[in-house]
Amino acid sequence: MIDKIPFKKIIFSLATAFLVVLIVLVATKTYTEMKGAKYIGLNSAIKNTLSVSASGEVFKSPDIAKIILSSVKDEKTAISAQTKVAKVMNAAIDFLKTSGLAEKDIKTTSYNIRPRYDYIKDQGRVFKGYEAKQTLEVKIRDLGSVGKILTGLAKRGVNTIGSVSYAIENEDTAKNEARSKAIAKAKKKAKNLAEDLGVDLVRLTSFSESWQGLPRFRGINFASSSGGSEMLPSPEVPMGENKVSVTVNLTYEIK
Repeated sequence: MIDKIPFKKIIFSLATAFLVVLIVLVATKTYTEMKGAKYIGLNSAIKNTLSVSASGEVFKSPDIAKIILSSVKDEKTAISAQTKVAKVMNAAIDFLKTSGLAEKDIKTTSYNIRPRYDYIKDQGRVFKGYEAKQTLEVKIRDLGSVGKILTGLAKRGVNTIGSVSYAIENEDTAKNEARSKAIAKAKKKAKNLAEDLGVDLVRLTSFSESWQGLPRFRGINFASSSGGSEMLPSPEVPMGENKVSVTVNLTYEIK
């Protein structure tokens, strides 16, 4: 006599079999979708591309000059160093304003006071006093007055002019012009290459650019200026032209 199989055991077996079948179906469906996605991705990927680069340049006459100037004083006390720097810089600022510079074009970029030490053999570090330094950045819009202003600053005791640079204040206009030139050259280059290679340009897939402005820099030092000389000649500071260069990179899908 065959033992009767309990009803609960039958239900459990059926449920287990159903669960196994469901897992297999889900796994199969997932694998199929992944496989399909894989091939969809491959089919949509750009397999053939052509990349070109070109540069565009424009030359513009600068419309502003920038001067970095400093007064540096070494004294026994911090108060004395600070006082002497203030005297020179106040005179320099008054001169700049009377020369037609606006307050917005004169700004302090750094101001510091620090102790000075000498290193002496067998004594080590020996305190010598304090150094005070104030640095201004000045914009000059009347470019014909640059030499005169440099001379005036030297007469008033400014002992360091770190650089004179000429710039284009609205450089975006020059940059846009240079970019347009670069893009036109790159498009022509891509078209010619495609013809030479026997392929067709389908569409632009990527674009990037970099740019460079090249102002003129000149360093001038007036370390020995005492402020008392009336015979200092005004230096000639030719401004020349500024070059603005933009390089573009274009990538095309081809077929």
